[in-house]
Amino acid sequence: MSRFTVFVVPILMVAGCTGTADHTIPEPRPLGREIPVHEPAEATASGSAPENPAPTGEIVLRDALAAALLGSPRLAAASWEVRAAEARALKASLYPNPELEFEVENFGGSGELEGFDAAEMTLSISQAIPLAGRIAHRTSVAEAEGRLSGWDYESARLDVLTETARAFVAVLAAQEQVRLAEDAVKLGEEADRVTGEKVAAGKASPLESREAQVALSLERVRLARVRRTAETARRSLAATWGEPIPEFTSVLGDLRRIPPVPPAAALLSLLDENPDLARWDDAVLLSRSRLESERASAWPDLTLTGGVKEIRELDAHAFLLGFSVPLPLFDRNQSGVDAAAATTRRVEAEHRAARVRIEAELRTAWSDLRFAAAEARALSEDVLPGAREAFEAAREGFGQGKFTYLELLVAQRALFTTREMLIASLATCHQAVADVERRIGRSLTEVETEKQP
Repeated sequence: MSRFTVFVVPILMVAGCTGTADHTIPEPRPLGREIPVHEPAEATASGSAPENPAPTGEIVLRDALAAALLGSPRLAAASWEVRAAEARALKASLYPNPELEFEVENFGGSGELEGFDAAEMTLSISQAIPLAGRIAHRTSVAEAEGRLSGWDYESARLDVLTETARAFVAVLAAQEQVRLAEDAVKLGEEADRVTGEKVAAGKASPLESREAQVALSLERVRLARVRRTAETARRSLAATWGEPIPEFTSVLGDLRRIPPVPPAAALLSLLDENPDLARWDDAVLLSRSRLESERASAWPDLTLTGGVKEIRELDAHAFLLGFSVPLPLFDRNQSGVDAAAATTRRVEAEHRAARVRIEAELRTAWSDLRFAAAEARALSEDVLPGAREAFEAAREGFGQGKFTYLELLVAQRALFTTREMLIASLATCHQAVADVERRIGRSLTEVETEKQP
């Protein structure tokens, strides 16, 4: 069979001349770039991810972000999709496998063809040769799909950062609400005690004592409710790094710091940092690569066949050589080309729609930030000092018998409502910061720094 080997080895060498797919995850956006993240290269063949201990005790925002980026199930899933896309790109760059065929003729018959004396044995190999650069087009499509999976991974990373930051702020605000409710209970207990003493001394009616008791009961119910809300917020934060039960006790942060609000124009100039927009260049390229691949598919594959035949009756060998190619008389993949062309136009339109949508989301988040920051500033600088002063005056006057409990309750409600509104405004403000940073792919602090002379 040495002749056969000499003939078919060149065919196998031609079939084996393939490239390998080259794909990398895009450069991370500046937001959270310095925090370690779960990457596809860290995953093992068994599918397990590195063990990352959950944060415990008191944690700050960076602790939560680091835990989420290393332990987020969503980010882990996105990283595996990147690995799968790389594998598909490699698969697309390979030639079809050759087919080996062995055939025996003219044996086991009658007369001269009885037995194997007159048998003819043929050993051949066939190799499909894609024409019109089909493998190159197919590889371009797979590599573009791989780059899109990389952009999806980067989008997932920013989503995890944003979701974690918002959940962290929710816990921070819930802790403030719990402290506020505890203060209200303490004041209610004090008012109930003072009112009881006044009633015992005949300086107040029993109705005031009853009102104080009802108000205290309501504050205790409210305290139980906000504690429940805080526990739910803690579980939501822990879920960002894949833990159903939080192991941390509390979060530390400066909720009362009102962040700066950069001009909208400065933020819009950074919109291209958003991976949801940056990905569209590769999405358009993918659609065009698919169009070229469909056009190449109009050319059928060429199949080369080579082999050797042994004729026992003549005690001789002979080579076989042939080729086959379908004739594209009817199906020239017209429908595939038309569909791919229409898809290309659709993707280009979706690109424009995505820019409009993301710009609108950025403007909305910026508007929420500006309004919440202005509201928080007004509450803390204008409303809260007056409410606190009125409450202290009513509290002192109530102790001296100058004011009724109802007047004290009104002043107390005004103060605590103002504090509740301030906490809500500050929480909205910091969550809007996270939303803005998600759209521009960087920290607002960097934007503020960059615009300084």
